[in-house]
Amino acid sequence: MKKNCLLFILLIAFMLTGCGNREKQELSYVVKKIIPAGIEGNYNCISLNQDNLYINSYMLDQSTNELRAKLYSVDSSFKESHEIPVNITEYGYILQMNALSDQKILLVIKEMDSAGEYMDTLLALVDQDGNVKEKIIADEMFDNEEHFVRLLVAKDDSVILVSNKRLYCLNVNLKIENTIDAAEEIETAGFTKEEKIVCISPAKYDDIKSRMLVNTYEMNKGWEKSYLDLVRGNGKIQIIDGKDYDYYFQNDIGIYGIGKKNDFLLDFRKVNISMNDVNQSNGILALENSEFLMIGYNTDHGDSYLAKFVQGNPDEKETLVLGGINIGDDVKEQVYAFNKKNPGYEIMIRDYAADNANVPMDDIINRLNADLIKGQEIDIVFLDGLPVKDYAKKGILLKLDDYINGDPEISESDFVPSLAEAMKIDGGLYYIAPSFTPYALLVKKSIAEEIGDFSIKNLYDKWESNQKPALLSLPPTFALEMIAPYLLDEKEIKDEDLKMLLEMCSTSQFYSTDLANAFEENKIWFQMTYYRIPYELQASHVLFNNQMITVGLPGSEGSAVYAQFVNEIGIVDASENRDIAYQFISELVAEEKQEDGIMVLYYPTTKAGVDHMIENFKEGQTLSGTSMKGTVWENGGITGQYEVFTDEECEMVQNMINSVKYAWYNDSQQTKLIAEEAGAYFGGDKDLDKVVESMKNRLGLYSQE
Repeated sequence: MKKNCLLFILLIAFMLTGCGNREKQELSYVVKKIIPAGIEGNYNCISLNQDNLYINSYMLDQSTNELRAKLYSVDSSFKESHEIPVNITEYGYILQMNALSDQKILLVIKEMDSAGEYMDTLLALVDQDGNVKEKIIADEMFDNEEHFVRLLVAKDDSVILVSNKRLYCLNVNLKIENTIDAAEEIETAGFTKEEKIVCISPAKYDDIKSRMLVNTYEMNKGWEKSYLDLVRGNGKIQIIDGKDYDYYFQNDIGIYGIGKKNDFLLDFRKVNISMNDVNQSNGILALENSEFLMIGYNTDHGDSYLAKFVQGNPDEKETLVLGGINIGDDVKEQVYAFNKKNPGYEIMIRDYAADNANVPMDDIINRLNADLIKGQEIDIVFLDGLPVKDYAKKGILLKLDDYINGDPEISESDFVPSLAEAMKIDGGLYYIAPSFTPYALLVKKSIAEEIGDFSIKNLYDKWESNQKPALLSLPPTFALEMIAPYLLDEKEIKDEDLKMLLEMCSTSQFYSTDLANAFEENKIWFQMTYYRIPYELQASHVLFNNQMITVGLPGSEGSAVYAQFVNEIGIVDASENRDIAYQFISELVAEEKQEDGIMVLYYPTTKAGVDHMIENFKEGQTLSGTSMKGTVWENGGITGQYEVFTDEECEMVQNMINSVKYAWYNDSQQTKLIAEEAGAYFGGDKDLDKVVESMKNRLGLYSQE
């Protein structure tokens, strides 16, 4: 009987305490917006000591149109503020700020010269009266492979300057007392509650096991290695010094408390404000009771606030992630607008290239690909610069035809027919693009008539009989990248065609001020339309002495005009929020946005947008209505003024758009491969036959992969 009673008590205790090793569920948080009185400008850095909060902001000086740095001390109630009268604009931009216990402030500053170019990284110690007490150049400590990572301040006000390779131990007067080599490359660093130094290595992240290498340094004991079993996330990561936990780890997903067990505390996707409006990378502070303080920015009013994350229950809302590489501000603005118009949804932006300037692009793309393959990390994908065709063929992207056919607002017939057909992959639409840049050649009418059919062979014969002019005003490798798309896109690349193209591109050279004369004397034959706003065609027309036409890129059998689509956005097939994702991307090509030029960097893709653009050209205006008539341009050593488009120019633009046959996808891996092989020929290191054989083999292997 006693034995059974004891078992019953143990069972009850187990039920009450739960499984000891199970990870704690994240807490619910809401954001309270705090706006201390008397602070001007947009907040940049925040720091906290026992008594006060310190805020660094920047304000635009209307008289000089320059940003002026300001420093403020704010009391613990966030109600009273005091400006610290320090003029630090001569030092440049503040990267980090640390408040010391004796009311001094330690600043990490990126110094700028008079032209606004970044120079040295400085450490400056400032007192409450704004006087600079100490100043050193941090870069003088570093070797050529080092860069600043973070500054840590201990309880005794000693300083640890962290680079990607070392720890520099400084005293309160910023003098070096010790230097410690890092165990691994350092991406971010912070203090534990016991003031051990925690460093995270980006190079040692284990994708398979979802864990990252952590190196902890304790004075007089050295380095100790361990692992964090946490998803790395993307974008910038950082360590927040410990309060209730040993320390905190933060990425773009949320904040984790790290201690005897690791708790997911704060999920950024479930709070009551848009995390796109919160600065997650510069000045996150841990408060008592697992609360946090960050910088917020109100996009409606253009002002800053303090975002205090406190425990509470926000309203439930659907959260989606828009992922990509180098996502443009125009895309971000549409995300912000969508979130404000749809309070039940939250699209978060995850730019895999953000804060990763030192990470190779191949690694960034691989990280994005890994998340796309998982299928649960991203809902909407910004496709510019990515292997769009591969994603579509492998089932990563959602086929949009059924959505578009059932949409009462837009349909495939709203797009220019040539562009709608070019966007298709294996007969289906997998993304929506509000803008494109045409891939075509500008050439004199007389030369075009002489060449006739723009096949590689025909072009080569005329080029050879005309003293081998430069095809483009570009170095040979760049000329090849511009001219080659159609040839590379064909099912079979003929050796002879590739040899002829390489030989023709070898004579290309860069002309600048004498470009007009070079065209006049037929030293150069072509200009590209690629990445050029439509009005720049007028300047080119003058360069060609008003005898210019557009032709397609040469291939084995003829020529073709290409479109490189810009701001391509698709939906991940595995997304559980397809309907909301489609609602967002469909709005990007709404008629009013196309006519206003929103998201249109070059040419619009819909018939309404193109028609509106042509009508505006006839009035001397851009697509968005900006007047261009009378604006001075300079091109190739001559100047002129933009004028109202003539009927001939309008017809040329319309014909070029209608002539588009294919989409050109900017595959950075393929471009790199071609440049490596072609460079060996252009540099005289390899003969033509060997380069062609090697290039074709590598292109074939890349295509299979």
